[in-house]
Amino acid sequence: MVGQTTIFDKYVSENIEIYKASGEKGPYLVNRFKENKHPKSIFEYDRFCNYLMLHFSSKENREGLLEIEDNQKIEAVYKKRLAADTLFNTIVEEIYQKSIEKSIPKDTIKQVELLGIAVKFFSISKITPEGTYSVKVCVGINDIKSTELVRKPFIEAFAFSSIINNLRNPAYNLIDSFMKRGKELYEVNLGINENERILRAQGAIYFLMKNEPALRQLLLDEYKRLEYLLPFVLVE
Repeated sequence: MVGQTTIFDKYVSENIEIYKASGEKGPYLVNRFKENKHPKSIFEYDRFCNYLMLHFSSKENREGLLEIEDNQKIEAVYKKRLAADTLFNTIVEEIYQKSIEKSIPKDTIKQVELLGIAVKFFSISKITPEGTYSVKVCVGINDIKSTELVRKPFIEAFAFSSIINNLRNPAYNLIDSFMKRGKELYEVNLGINENERILRAQGAIYFLMKNEPALRQLLLDEYKRLEYLLPFVLVE
C-alpha cells in the first residue's frame, strides 16, 4: 500500500499550480489544479480537486504566502504545508483506495442524495432595490456547512464541478433554467421582513432546482462521463 506522502507526491503535488498575481485591489493568489483533457485519475480533474483543496484543507496553508516574492518559493511552501495537512490527505488516501488502488469499495450514492447536495450551490444572495431576488451559482457562499450534518467531500466536489463546467452549456441551458426558477419566486409573497424573505426564497429555490430536469440530466451525463475515475457509484 502506498503511504499518504507518496500518494500526495505522485497524484497531487505535480498537478498543483499556485502563484501570486496582480489585481486592481492588490496582489492575490491563484490556486488550482492542472487540467488534463484525458485524465487517468480524478486527481487530474481541476475543479473537483480544487474544491477539495479549498474546503477540506486548513486555511493556514495559505497564510503569509502573499508576502513571499518568488512564485517558486510560494509553490514550495504551499505544497509542503498541504502535504502535512491531515484532513486533506485523509481524503486523498480515500480517493486513491476507492478509485485507483481499488482496495476498498466505492461509496454508493443515490441520485436524490446527489441532487440534494447540488441544489445547495444555487443561492439567493440578496434582494435588489427593485424588490427582485439576486441569484448566484457560487462555491464560496453555498449553504452546505449549515445544512449538511455529515459532509460528503466527493459528492460536493463532483456536484460543484459538474455545475460550473456546464453552467452555460447550451445542451442544458442551466443558467436560463435557474434564472427562470428565480423569477417564479416573485409571484409569491414570501414575507415583509427582508431577511425572512431571503431565507424562505433560498429554501424555495432548493426545491425548484431539485425538480429541474436540466440539472438532473447534467449530473447523470457527467457521472457517466467520469464514472471510471470517481470514488463513488451513483444509483437510483
